[in-house]
Amino acid sequence: MNKTDHNGKTALYLAATANNKKAVKFLVHVAKVDILISDRYNKLQMDGDVHEDIKDILKIQQNDTQEHNKLKMSTHEDTLVLVMKACTKGILHKQTDPRYKYFNMDSCYFNGDTPLHVAAANGNLKDVMHLLDKRKACLFVRNSFWKKPIDVVEENILFLKKRKGQPCNETMIEHLNTIKDLIGNATHKAMDQHTDIDKDASFEKRSKEERLFLFQIRVFRGDILAIRRFLKTDATLINQLDYDDRSALHIAAAAGHTHLVEFLLNQEADKNKKDRYNMTPLDEAKMNGDDEMIDMLKG
Repeated sequence: MNKTDHNGKTALYLAATANNKKAVKFLVHVAKVDILISDRYNKLQMDGDVHEDIKDILKIQQNDTQEHNKLKMSTHEDTLVLVMKACTKGILHKQTDPRYKYFNMDSCYFNGDTPLHVAAANGNLKDVMHLLDKRKACLFVRNSFWKKPIDVVEENILFLKKRKGQPCNETMIEHLNTIKDLIGNATHKAMDQHTDIDKDASFEKRSKEERLFLFQIRVFRGDILAIRRFLKTDATLINQLDYDDRSALHIAAAAGHTHLVEFLLNQEADKNKKDRYNMTPLDEAKMNGDDEMIDMLKG
């Protein structure tokens, strides 16, 4: 229940800002949602325009320091730790436990790293191949330092080249270069507009609301292959808006996905639409200081 959407908002955040007292009570007292999770603008539920009785519920819970000092790992978090350890050791591809088989391999660690970040950074080629070929891990997810998997690989190659007199470095550099080429080729294939994309049969069965949610989550991830499949299934998603009046182009710009901004603009996404905060996609690019994206959105 502590998971957030592409705007960093939990279910509790949405319930509070919608002034749904019954839902807030359930999420606070029963689901035990962490009230200290802020959104992408670093705002808490209490910072919004919420009723006083809801603010009272949240303040009482915030003052309950004993409750907030309890530390309990969820099943998801526990499995994520195991996955990250396996990626570090290069043994993820050998795991047969069902927890690994059905785990979302685009899940992020505390620093934003995905399993692909970790496996690639450690030069574990078999794990990288497993994540790309069998688990369809996203190539474009950025960590907390705005680095994609291929970026951390390139950084490690440069770092090892600077360290002289280490015989083992040559082998590691060779592994990293192979992984760099592998991820690079996969990225090129994903962005190739001439590659045929089929409709997504399971996505087609979803409701309108579910389609928009799943679509915008993939936009936030930068997963262009999924985005192309979803748009092939429902082309109207390109300019649909979420509860904050944010379009796919807003989200792609905010997340720093230049490749996706270019793709969405080519699909005639509305670049002048303002969200509920009076922000356009161009404003998002300016906030990030992304000159290449700014030029795209100005054009």
